[in-house]
Amino acid sequence: MTILWAIVAIIFIYYFLKMLIKAASEIIKGLYSVYIKIKTVMVSKKEPESNKAPTLSLRVIAENILSLNKTEDSWKVVLANQLAFLFSGSDELVYSWEYIAQHYGLPTIKEEYIGGKSFLRLKDKLISIHYANDRSDGIREVLALSRLVSDQYEIRYCIDSWHSSDLAYLMLRHSDWQELEAIYSSEKIGYRFLSLPLSYNEFERAAFTEENFRSYPKASS
Repeated sequence: MTILWAIVAIIFIYYFLKMLIKAASEIIKGLYSVYIKIKTVMVSKKEPESNKAPTLSLRVIAENILSLNKTEDSWKVVLANQLAFLFSGSDELVYSWEYIAQHYGLPTIKEEYIGGKSFLRLKDKLISIHYANDRSDGIREVLALSRLVSDQYEIRYCIDSWHSSDLAYLMLRHSDWQELEAIYSSEKIGYRFLSLPLSYNEFERAAFTEENFRSYPKASS
């Protein structure tokens, strides 16, 4: 009889702890969501008018880059519109995305932790983030985000940000990229923007090539 009661107690404790962990997980998710909303509001209130998100559309920003000649560094356009870009050096990529989403009508995404692993969620779509716990993690987050929104959008790496510790990325609808290619040519777009591969190793091989380490005349900066 004692053994039976011991088994019952163990089963009860098991399910109690399981329910407790689940409840704690939901509470953490809720608190994180509230934190993001509060932080967005606080930043919006504190932010001076000159630093607010630009009124230019994402496509117009891309066109401003593509309209430059090859002797001009597009980094100046990135800096002038930096709130429209994602940066892989950011410690809070989801927060940065939410800020952009509010100003440009993009879908909301969430970061979730399931079974000790990190995921990004867009509605019913869930993509895991394969962290390496090193400086590459920011890029890995962007690659996961790129896969998450790939049904409607494409995120591309801004090649002229190669010299920055915070690599820049711009996102447009697939239709916008296709129309820009028809207007400016795939060669001109490829000179400024790199389509993101699936893995970090592929990105590293494609992005950090000698031809992408460009130098521009100082007068253009």
